[in-house]
Amino acid sequence: GPGQQRYTLTEEGLGIVSRPRALCRWAWVSRSSSPSAPRNLAGGLDVGLLATNTLTVKLVDPIQVRVRLDADGEVLAGRVKGEACFRKRIEPHLGDQKIFVLSFQGVAYVTASFLKAVWGPLMEIQVPGLVADLNQESRNEVDVFLRGMRVPGLEVVKSGDPLPKRGKVLGHMEKPLRVALDRVVAAPGATAPSLHAADDDGVSVTGWNNRLTELWHVGLALRTKHNRAWHYYATVEEVDHG
Repeated sequence: GPGQQRYTLTEEGLGIVSRPRALCRWAWVSRSSSPSAPRNLAGGLDVGLLATNTLTVKLVDPIQVRVRLDADGEVLAGRVKGEACFRKRIEPHLGDQKIFVLSFQGVAYVTASFLKAVWGPLMEIQVPGLVADLNQESRNEVDVFLRGMRVPGLEVVKSGDPLPKRGKVLGHMEKPLRVALDRVVAAPGATAPSLHAADDDGVSVTGWNNRLTELWHVGLALRTKHNRAWHYYATVEEVDHG
């Protein structure tokens, strides 16, 4: 229909998966007719390894990729298994403005060595990686893993269109970074100068730039350059700091 785009995907072992929206939630992506629309709009593509192709406001156009890790077993342990999972399920889909959601649905337990091999490479190349569908034991392991690396991560606690509606912070996050994340969630497309102008705490433009860059480095935000300024967008609509 007007303002919609249809996708046909092929994935090894899955075949062609284009279906009418009435039959499943795979097939459509809706685009806002207003360039100033304040919210993200999208449909969904969910084929286990590939999922929601999404749009966000103004300057970024991310693709959310959902990776079903339970395909590798109920117990995910070891560097070798993690590296194989990354090569098979993540690396082929890497690209600009992509957000990876690592789903642990059906997984009984995950180890730090597996997480380091699967999640670590995304952190190294500044590609956002979020986790979802964790049981309590796996959540504890993820939290310990992140704290050991002294970095934060986000667990998806409520899905949304197109980005996750709410994410919960796990791991290690210092207050300045927490404040920066809250500001970017509240003002998608924020820049260091815009946050400085609205700041009552005396943080300089350089200070905000450093905080925003760190958000991007740890995968909690996307960024794009426009008119010589970096604009930052959180990977979730709302944040719960626990």
